Amino acid sequence: MHPNVKLFISHGGISGVYEAVDGGVPVLGFPFYYDQPRNIDNLVDAGMAISMDLLSVTEVTFLKAVLEIVNNDR
Repeated sequence: MHPNVKLFISHGGISGVYEAVDGGVPVLGFPFYYDQPRNIDNLVDAGMAISMDLLSVTEVTFLKAVLEIVNNDR
């Protein structure tokens, strides 16, 4: 993964989760179905993701989540 990547916006599919974990990149997750909610929940529990609902996200909540991830040194 490129060293300038600061955030990965994902639906939480397992291949993307593997890439994010391997690259140490935080995830902004919009899980839809199957294993995606569980995958994103596991990343949230590990302190490496924020989960959002695609049907209720607003410009303000999206921007807040992006800034929280990008500005967090964890």
